[in-house]
Amino acid sequence: MTVRPVPAWPSATAPMLPSLWQTERLSVRDSVVDELPELEAVADTCLYVNAWTGWRAEEHPGESLRNAVTDGLPPPDGSKELYRMQTIRLRSTNRVIGFVAGYHGWPDPDTFYITEVMIDAQFQGQGYGRELASGLTDAVAQLGAYGRICLLAALKNWPALRFWMRAGYNRMVDYRGDKRHSPETFAYLMLEKALR
Repeated sequence: MTVRPVPAWPSATAPMLPSLWQTERLSVRDSVVDELPELEAVADTCLYVNAWTGWRAEEHPGESLRNAVTDGLPPPDGSKELYRMQTIRLRSTNRVIGFVAGYHGWPDPDTFYITEVMIDAQFQGQGYGRELASGLTDAVAQLGAYGRICLLAALKNWPALRFWMRAGYNRMVDYRGDKRHSPETFAYLMLEKALR
């Protein structure tokens, strides 16, 4: 029998990211259905990672993004109220350049779990990802309820592994996926950044 941790607080009282937070150049706010075309356009620019993560090239992110915005995409036995998807915009122009999604209290109540971060390929390499990661760390730390932030990074996604390791996610806490290496198999490392 598998035992899955359950958050120690009711979903209505879990400390949540603010619906709007900002960094020097970015504005991050809860995603809404009207933004779906822009969010899909961002995802389309990042389809190249499919070869590294196991997503099939023919899979389009539209339906998954719609579900994330409208119903949330919680982990197994999770609550949609603890899931938050947010749109990343440039403060200077209000242009959508990405999105970030996270879950409050998984795999245990002490963890904020980043489920996805995507930055439009046109805006990669300009420091926006680092700024977002730093701002997200600050926003989660200010909640005072979480001792760590975790995420999964695909082993074949070298750019993501380098990025997250440089951002302080330097402790491997779990391994998921296929046990044998081949072009058709995929595995992920769960990386952790301690907040206290």
